[in-house]
Amino acid sequence: MSSASFVSSWTTKQNDNSIFELAFASDDALGSNSLQYIYRFSGDAPAGYGDAEEESSVINIFEATDVRRGILGYQDAGTRLRNMGKYPDTATATDNIPLIRYEEVVLNYAEALFELNNSDPMALTNLNLITSNRGTNAYATVTKDNILLERRKELMFEGFRFDDMMRTGKNVVVLGSNQNVIETLVYPNDKFVYPIDIAEMDANSNMVQNGGY
Repeated sequence: MSSASFVSSWTTKQNDNSIFELAFASDDALGSNSLQYIYRFSGDAPAGYGDAEEESSVINIFEATDVRRGILGYQDAGTRLRNMGKYPDTATATDNIPLIRYEEVVLNYAEALFELNNSDPMALTNLNLITSNRGTNAYATVTKDNILLERRKELMFEGFRFDDMMRTGKNVVVLGSNQNVIETLVYPNDKFVYPIDIAEMDANSNMVQNGGY
């Protein structure tokens, strides 16, 4: 997806860069149970539940010329940073949800090349396929941190961040509703795995609950 089309592409379905997506139509009647409602602040239009509020400093990981900044916006009188650009249709909740985009495949390929051979020039070439289509400066070298940063920027709000942190052994900083630091969960941690549902535990006496619960 080109720089000029990146933000607007999230308002349309089955784009050229889409490999696989979940389709939603008006007769699905998702309403306020849709993914869209997670990201928008409850007191503003477009309304939402506001379950997921972005850390205020996250906008700073984007260069000023990066078109992906256009996905972010502010609600609640300009005090709350929100995902305003991806899955924007809260009125009907009929935005399709892309699960695999071409950009993810490119980033996966760049990372695989880097892991196999840190000096493979094709790893840098593929990583910069993303930057060249987002209005940002090209990387001079490939590092694991550069790849993870580009994944964070490109795939933000698409469900990859936690998995990337876990597979690379990152700690998780827990923030409160006022974005104050409550604690830092050091990797590995029992809380990184959800508990097994009580109904499943009751149904099988041989089940062993995950640690920490």
